[in-house]
Amino acid sequence: MDNKREIFLEKQINLYSELINDLENSNINRKQRKDLKNFQDLYRQYIREYKSLIGGHRDVRVKI
Repeated sequence: MDNKREIFLEKQINLYSELINDLENSNINRKQRKDLKNFQDLYRQYIREYKSLIGGHRDVRVKI
């Protein structure tokens, strides 16, 4: 079970990383800024969960 969750979190972390980078590097409107903040919050949440799942000993590297 943990392995499936770990794979899911890795995919989510990479997906949100790309999405955040795209939004940060473009001209965005107010709604998109709100979405960006929400994406960043989810991204941080996934990072925390991933670190706790793997014991917090490995460094989390994000593929972009």
